[in-house]
Amino acid sequence: MPVLGHSVGEVAAAYAAGAFDLEQAVRVIHERSAAQGLTRGHGRMAAVGLALAEALAEIARYDTEIEVAAVNSPASVTLSGPLPALEQMKARFDRRGVFCRILDLDYAFHSRTMDRVREPLLQSLAGLEPAPLSRPFVSTVTGTMLEGKCWVPNTGGKTSARQCDSTRQWRPSSSRVAASFSRSGRTPSCRTICRRTSARPSHPAALLPRSSAMRTTS
Repeated sequence: MPVLGHSVGEVAAAYAAGAFDLEQAVRVIHERSAAQGLTRGHGRMAAVGLALAEALAEIARYDTEIEVAAVNSPASVTLSGPLPALEQMKARFDRRGVFCRILDLDYAFHSRTMDRVREPLLQSLAGLEPAPLSRPFVSTVTGTMLEGKCWVPNTGGKTSARQCDSTRQWRPSSSRVAASFSRSGRTPSCRTICRRTSARPSHPAALLPRSSAMRTTS
């Protein structure tokens, strides 16, 4: 069965798909997080209730500093950019009744801000050799399925995380097979995204909650 993971969750998915052993996966997460930490204070993110085409039109009309960071569902995206620009766009959306919430984190993930740490990250991962995939892997960067190929870690740079396309790609072709999604984050945001994206009567989907151990972690 194919696997996928959103953002840093792609590393966990790569581990499940056989690209890394556990030690390698932990190394990738550690080095990726350390590199991204260098960008703290250089931007923020905002969740917006617009389809991708609508969001791109808004960005093109008003502000080139803001980028689409993630395509979450058919009707929602995440934007990244400087806080003043995001606040201006939020004010416009608020006047029009468009949902917009600036996220409580001090980073602009999945934006050009992360490009500056790409080379340091690649250097820190020198010698890492991903294995061929043992099961199909759906990329949330491209929205396409990889089979038998090596997966290379991304920096969370300006290539958008296309969770919407990936979730659709992951859905089984047979109407008799149910898809299962396991959520391990601290908030229920991905739960809503997966439900909206996978809502097809002919292809039932189940969302597995976090384990009790995950609920107790900070």
